[in-house]
Order: sequence, then C-alpha cells, then structure tokens
Amino acid sequence: MELLLEKGTPNTNNEKQVDSQQFLFLNLVVMVAFVFWFISARRHSQKKPTVLNLKRPDKPPAKSERSDSAVTQGPFTATTAGGSKYSHPKYQKYLDSEALKPGGEPKELNVLFNYNGHTWDAYEVLGVPAGAGLVEVTKAYQEMLRKADPESHTYLETAYRAILAKT
Repeated sequence: MELLLEKGTPNTNNEKQVDSQQFLFLNLVVMVAFVFWFISARRHSQKKPTVLNLKRPDKPPAKSERSDSAVTQGPFTATTAGGSKYSHPKYQKYLDSEALKPGGEPKELNVLFNYNGHTWDAYEVLGVPAGAGLVEVTKAYQEMLRKADPESHTYLETAYRAILAKT
C-alpha cells in the first residue's frame, strides 16, 4: 500500500495516488493480459479449413425455383407489352417504336450527359420516362422552361439537346 502513495505529497482524506511509473506498469500488465487472452481466444475458435475434394464429379449449381417461376408468372411475361419482356402494358405508351434492336436485345433508353462536372440522365432531368417519344420530351422541355429559374435554362437545354442528338 505504501508503494501507491506518491512520495513527498501529504496524504489527506486517505486518498491513494499513483505515480507515473506505477501507472505505466499497471497499463503494461493489463495490455499483456489482454493480448494473451485475445491470442488464446482466437486459437481455440479457429475452424478447420475446407477440404478440397478433386475426385467428386462436377455438377452445375442448382437453379432456384424462384427464378424459373418469375419468368412465367405475373404481368411481366414475354407475351405482354407487344412481346417485350422489358415493360408492363401500363407503360407501353412511353416506349419508343425502336425500343428493341433488330436482334431482340433491348436498346439503351437512357441518355447521359455531363453538366457542371456531373453525369445526368437527360430524361430524368426533363421528368419523362426513359425512351419517351420526341413529342413528349419537347412538351416536357417547354413546360420545364416556363417553370424553372432562368439559371436552370442552360441545364435544361443541355439535357434536351442530348436527347435530340441521341435520336
């Protein structure tokens, strides 16, 4: 107990004070105990590695039942939306007549442009669905010009010109 008292300091109210060497020694003991505990806990909890069996025959991964049933059920079947499996009949009016390439692959409907150092989707800027017809895009552009601040006109015009350049 006397070791815990700092030398030269009067002990009032029976308080025990620790000098810097004792504090360092105590911290060192706690840290060493923690390191030993951590190492021993990790050593005992290690799992055995997976055994690689090269003699087992190769099998393809099993298909999930959800992915098969999702293609044939619901409103998004291949027969809806004019034979396109990429849209719902409700959104058919927004589809461009050339939405599908001749090979049956979907055409990229989004038009991206850079403005002020950022990439933007031109259809989103004008508030119309991707792939919307030119008439609808023009109406939306004119409406946005009327409602927007004059500072935003160059931004909207850049989006409109990007769509015009793509079509």
